Amino acid sequence: MNKYSQHFSQPHQREPVFGRESEMIQNNAGGYVFKADKWTRFDRFLILGTEANTFYESSKKLTLDNAKNAIECIKEDGFRAVIRIVEVSDQGLGIKNDPAIFALALATHFGNQLTKSTAFGAVNRVCRTGTHIFQFAEARQAIGGGWGRSMRTAIGDWYIQKPVPSLIFQALKYRQREGWTHRDLLRLSHPKTNPKSSQGYVFDAICRFDKWAFLESQSLTVETFLKLQRAENAQEAAKIITNSGMSVPREFVLTEHLTDPHVWAALLPGMPMTAMIRNLGNMSKAGILQPLSSNTTHVVDQLTDEIELKAARIHPFSVLVAAKVYGAGKGVRGGNTWNVNPQIVAALEEAFEKSFTNVIPTGKRYLLGVDISGSMSFESSKLNGCIYPAEAAAAMALITARVEKQAFIGGFSTRFIDLGISSRDTLRHALAKTMNKAFGGTDTSVMINWAIENKVDADGIFIYSDGETWAGGSHTFQVLEKYRKARGIPAKFGAVNFTATRTSIADSKDPLSMDFVGLSADLPAAINAFVTE
Repeated sequence: MNKYSQHFSQPHQREPVFGRESEMIQNNAGGYVFKADKWTRFDRFLILGTEANTFYESSKKLTLDNAKNAIECIKEDGFRAVIRIVEVSDQGLGIKNDPAIFALALATHFGNQLTKSTAFGAVNRVCRTGTHIFQFAEARQAIGGGWGRSMRTAIGDWYIQKPVPSLIFQALKYRQREGWTHRDLLRLSHPKTNPKSSQGYVFDAICRFDKWAFLESQSLTVETFLKLQRAENAQEAAKIITNSGMSVPREFVLTEHLTDPHVWAALLPGMPMTAMIRNLGNMSKAGILQPLSSNTTHVVDQLTDEIELKAARIHPFSVLVAAKVYGAGKGVRGGNTWNVNPQIVAALEEAFEKSFTNVIPTGKRYLLGVDISGSMSFESSKLNGCIYPAEAAAAMALITARVEKQAFIGGFSTRFIDLGISSRDTLRHALAKTMNKAFGGTDTSVMINWAIENKVDADGIFIYSDGETWAGGSHTFQVLEKYRKARGIPAKFGAVNFTATRTSIADSKDPLSMDFVGLSADLPAAINAFVTE
């Protein structure tokens, strides 16, 4: 090779590609990649959130950067931004609803008049619970939003449009969150209602707590709540719950009674899916989820009911967290421990698969690479305080491997290895196989180079990572071009991201390449649609 031209052919990942300098930016690890489209970043934020640190960025910096990007999207096309916020929230695509609520608050403050009107009109759809409406109020205050007419109307409508039984339930279950109470919101929004109507009496009870007794004889919810607040012991509380004939939230029960097995056994039959998943450890600690017991049968039946999972908007990540925490037999924080019931572990693994949107096998060949470098296994980057990004990546890859007969899952950092994950692996085993395997830096091109060297033919190549590639001697998109030519296959390439960063390893000019958000509930279906289109 000519001594001059050699400097242009294969630049190191720490250098931009000649002729494409304006399209490439330096990632947090020092490598040059492509700048992610602002709408791609907006999606990443809505679905992944920014609560956890990454190896290279603090949660605070990541949140501020994503807030600025969200505002850019809102100012460019506010209607599109609000529609996407509602879609992600309504379909339960995000691992939490918090980012959608925050983004909606941004739209009500930074959008044009049409955007603000649309965003305020969407408050009821995005803020479905008392906690959500408190989060919205807190977000508005944090970004400098005041209590103008539109804000007062939106908050007031949240209360006015709720049927009285639902209003009572929300008021008593979510009494205060985020430093706000329903009393605060009602006094600031001044919703207009007939003071002598049922709704007016509820508003009055919220603003003056002692007035709930006035509604005791008119509402089973209020009656049950007040009885539980007056219960002298746990046995009495359990009897009240059983005799009420209603689904009683644990928030109605006095804290000192929530260690008793009789109380948990009484709560379980009417417990909503989300609450049940969150409290598996507490119920096991209380001793009511013994193997082969009727309570265990009830939990297993609920967890494996696909229709119930969809109706409750159970996100796969929530099940993944529950599977890891419950299977460990101890809480993430504190000294809570319990005996693990293998029936429930198996049911959680089945629930994880069923919580995704329907995935139809394509019959295509999939090469799936999980980033197991240090940045994906960094302690403070754990999602929800317990799941390493590398584990989450392996879990998502496993779903594709379960559906597709021809799928190979490997791990990479500066070299590519067989992780030994197959479709027969349990979720727990797949997660374990990603741990303690980190070696060196990050090079997202090594898997494709491996495929070239080993003459591996794939219709779809997907890399599950944080995108912080930097260690390779050539850029990923260049190696991908080489692979397609060498194997004679127009292989699709997907960059599946697990952090809400501003970069992408996928070439936006390549029609066969695409960015994906790593923990979206529709990820496996989206991947399959992309490969077959």
